[in-house]
Amino acid sequence: MGYFLFYECMINTILYARDKYLKENGYIFPNKIYLYMSGYNDMEYIKDNLLIWDKPMYNKNLYELKPNNQEFMETAKIMYVDKNNVSSEIINYGIIDMYTYNKEYFYINVDFKIPLKENKIVTSLCFYFDCLFDKSTYYIKNNTHNNNNNNINSIEANNLSRPVNLNEQFSNLNTVPNVSNNTGTILTTSMFKEKTHWKQTLLHLYSNNYNISQIFNTDNKEPNYLCGNIHISSPTNYTRHVHVVLQIKKNKSININEEFICSYYLD
Repeated sequence: MGYFLFYECMINTILYARDKYLKENGYIFPNKIYLYMSGYNDMEYIKDNLLIWDKPMYNKNLYELKPNNQEFMETAKIMYVDKNNVSSEIINYGIIDMYTYNKEYFYINVDFKIPLKENKIVTSLCFYFDCLFDKSTYYIKNNTHNNNNNNINSIEANNLSRPVNLNEQFSNLNTVPNVSNNTGTILTTSMFKEKTHWKQTLLHLYSNNYNISQIFNTDNKEPNYLCGNIHISSPTNYTRHVHVVLQIKKNKSININEEFICSYYLD
């Protein structure tokens, strides 16, 4: 497992070993990964690391030290985030079953719908993942491999993009009940639990000229959603790296007056 799960091509190595060496009824651990995202307000981080150079400091103009806007916005940030800055509901946007998953040309390509919280600002999307070590499932050769969610059960499929109940999710973190009379162990990289090597991943949302977006509800009478599509792939020339494209859909109820696309790299 790499940062953002997919970084450094580690998942590809497991898939190669599975298809070449894993025997019928063999095991992979972890064997299922749950991918999560949420809105996040990191305006303080952006001010401290980017906007701070716009004003004189110590009676000196230090603007030349300011990072390049495009490079700053397009670089995914791997860091420990502050759980208090999570500014939307958390959704499960993808589930990967390592027994049936096949990367093909991309890792993930799915639509998402994030419920926004009242009076909260979203400047970035925050990502983390949970890994399930479940000994009740095993490998069946000649299963159809695909990189969408057709290989997960109907209950899990129906739960995709729904808000995550954190109290329910972490009420029994060490075991997953009702798995064929067995239990599985979960390793979580959530910002609401103990810190791990994998940290979390931040993607700054930006509009034209790489200006930071500050998304919020303009109509609090009804629930509003940040909707879009996420496409995760590996560049053909640097397969260890990760390329992410976010398509954010127009929604005037949350001050998004036109659709925009953001591109990011983990390298």
